[in-house]
Amino acid sequence: MFSERHLIFFSGAYNRVHINHPIHLHGYSFRVVGSGSFLADNITAAEVRLLAKQNKLIQRLDRAVLKDTVNVQNGGYTVIRFYTDNPGFWFFHCHIADHVKIGMALTFQNGELEDLPKKPKNFPKCGDF
Repeated sequence: MFSERHLIFFSGAYNRVHINHPIHLHGYSFRVVGSGSFLADNITAAEVRLLAKQNKLIQRLDRAVLKDTVNVQNGGYTVIRFYTDNPGFWFFHCHIADHVKIGMALTFQNGELEDLPKKPKNFPKCGDF
């Protein structure tokens, strides 16, 4: 449950209006360890994995900046690193509402239900104001 993760984000050729993607992760701060542009107009996830395996993606592990939102450039990529040390269900999404509507969002589950903190006594319920 509490391990280090690398995630790679890239925007594809469908974005012809050249809009970048402000990507936000709830519940965590992360280190931005890499970002750059792809030379190809269309690139597949398999091609990105191959570039990563060949160490051809720009990465900076030393003194990487700490954030909870990062701008992923159109046709580019961003690599983040964070520790999954906060159990729960955490929303990860583009901050452009229309992009969330078309699926640029997901929920991470870290841990199991029994790992979640217990509800405090006298925790308010809906309508209990």
